[in-house]
Amino acid sequence: MKIIVTGFNAFDIHQTNPTELLCQKVTGIANTDIENVVLETCCTDSWHKLEPLLKDDKIVLLMLGLADSRNGFSLERVALNLRDYRVPDNNDHEYDGERISEGEEQNAFFSDLPLRKYADYLTNHGFPCHVSNHAGAFVCNDLYFRALEYKKNNDNIIAALFVHVPLPAVYAESVRRNYAFAGNEGMIEGRLMSEQAQLDYMAIGLRTLLDQILAGRVATA
Repeated sequence: MKIIVTGFNAFDIHQTNPTELLCQKVTGIANTDIENVVLETCCTDSWHKLEPLLKDDKIVLLMLGLADSRNGFSLERVALNLRDYRVPDNNDHEYDGERISEGEEQNAFFSDLPLRKYADYLTNHGFPCHVSNHAGAFVCNDLYFRALEYKKNNDNIIAALFVHVPLPAVYAESVRRNYAFAGNEGMIEGRLMSEQAQLDYMAIGLRTLLDQILAGRVATA
């Protein structure tokens, strides 16, 4: 079995994309091969790079994207068969309400994972997380739809999930509020000052998410 963790490179106004660094930090899961892949923020290049990697037997796919308006991990429930880009992607593709796959009859794919269970578990263990019903209509959603469409037709994909992450500093502040609410603010005081520390902490949260996915999916695969 292999775990593939993807992130995107910088796009639009962002000089860097934290998922580019974050995906490479998700390591250290026992007895499991992890492949960390940085994708171009482009509707075609991203899928063309990812699809050949899905040919191996038994794949768990975790895809990461930046959502700078959010303050916690967002586990995406729905991928729409829709491209509606507010800005061009990195290869200047622009779409205004077009379908991703004309040959696919589905207008949307839904995750079959127990996302609420995962979100509650992560939040209760110090990693703010929620379920989102909208992955947008940009490249993140594009990749997620392609992945779930591929999963529908290929039994070797054990699980596929897209997670939007906030900016590291925003996540760190959300963690502080979460600990303060629980009365344990002293546990995190001073530990998330640097971006490196923030990314490391987020990576631990994503490994925790993968542990939950593996615990439920590998046993039945």
